[in-house]
Amino acid sequence: MENLTAVGGLPLFVSKPHFLDGDSSLAGSVIGMVPTASSHDTFLDIEPNTGLLARAHKRLQVNNCYEQDDF
Repeated sequence: MENLTAVGGLPLFVSKPHFLDGDSSLAGSVIGMVPTASSHDTFLDIEPNTGLLARAHKRLQVNNCYEQDDF
């Protein structure tokens, strides 16, 4: 995860979706979260003869840190 708190002053963190390639404790702490590279990774398809970009997918997950408030 990348900490963006200093940028905006809010507790924001960016990661790959479902914490793909992150510490296993991150995805393991959320019930039902199963990171798979085919669905959650960033990729580029480049045409080999011309070198032109044919297709691209940039996948990010923005995470916010909340503290529990007992009312």
